[in-house]
Amino acid sequence: MEITNKENSIKITQNEYQIEITLNCDSINITIQNNNSLFQSNFGFNYLNKFQFFNGQKSINSIFESILTLIKQNNIQLDVKQHNLKLILIPNLINIANIELILNKQYKLSEIKIIKIIDSHSKNINAIGIFPSGKFVLVSSDRKIIIYDINYTLLQQIQNAHYLDITYIYIKDENNFITCSFDRSIKIWKKNENNFFFLEDKIEYAHHQGINKVTYYSNGNLISFSTDIKIWEKINNKYQLMLIICNCYVQSFLLLNDKNLLISSGNKGTKFWNLNNFKLINYFIYVNCSNNIISRIDKNNIIIGENNILIIISLLKYQVIQKIKISKNCLSVKALTKKSVLFIGIKNYLLIYKSDDNYEYIQKKYTGNEINGFFELNDNLIGTYSNNGIINIWKI
Repeated sequence: MEITNKENSIKITQNEYQIEITLNCDSINITIQNNNSLFQSNFGFNYLNKFQFFNGQKSINSIFESILTLIKQNNIQLDVKQHNLKLILIPNLINIANIELILNKQYKLSEIKIIKIIDSHSKNINAIGIFPSGKFVLVSSDRKIIIYDINYTLLQQIQNAHYLDITYIYIKDENNFITCSFDRSIKIWKKNENNFFFLEDKIEYAHHQGINKVTYYSNGNLISFSTDIKIWEKINNKYQLMLIICNCYVQSFLLLNDKNLLISSGNKGTKFWNLNNFKLINYFIYVNCSNNIISRIDKNNIIIGENNILIIISLLKYQVIQKIKISKNCLSVKALTKKSVLFIGIKNYLLIYKSDDNYEYIQKKYTGNEINGFFELNDNLIGTYSNNGIINIWKI
């Protein structure tokens, strides 16, 4: 057994396995790999302190020092079985502290990888929408709308689609989408007989300030988000303002039609609105998320990112049921319900968690750029877009 000790990290080579144990600010990360696979898990103080040998120690640092001492004394074993690995630390013959890395084949690092990198030749990508066919369209800070087919081939590029940065796009169906911009306008785009999109309609000066988000909600009617929320109805082929709610700066939203629920989040907290009458149902005044950091986990739970805290909220009780602390500020979040997996974008990295009751940390992937947001292509492919115009397609 070969041991390499660095500050806050120790590496052990045992047969064909390499083990790395790293001390973080509030947890210990353990990685075990061989030539074929790599498995990783993260353990906090409360979890590790359940073991008899560590019980009563005052900090995660003291536990790390105890592990380091055991390893230096050669009191370590690696038990390899078909479905799990056990890193076994042996304080003495009676008390054995087991740290188990439960292996789920679905989450091998070797199976989550980038299969395509697309240079959009654009500046900061602000949003991406997916058509039912799998084609996708991006909008950017240099006022472009760019449409790709399912093979990532460029189909159409609309230059100067708005006067200022395009902030969001929402796909209605295969033939219609809408965009909004810091130029305060909402634009409605439609496909013509030649399969190219053209500007069908627009609402100019829809808000007093730039518009962050826009969406359809029923019968072609619109909801737009800026320093307030506005409801627009189409009457005699023209959009008319019907209602203004929530005089607050809204950065992100979630529309849940199956629950008749609109969720908005911004500088005055996260609010829950009835989609039928737009009455306020509930709110969390101290939960404020920024752009692209709100997602649905499953039928009854959502996740909101606030700085370096991820907040899980139950839609049944309107209660915060769990908080997850991450190392850096969250830039974007996406939950894949069918895979029970949670993707989190932080600076230069993609974090992956299980979205079950424990929200267990799975792995981290280096991206080299800030992830502005995610888009889901199908059950096995997810895309990320960045602040430098790069799109990565990941195979899950």
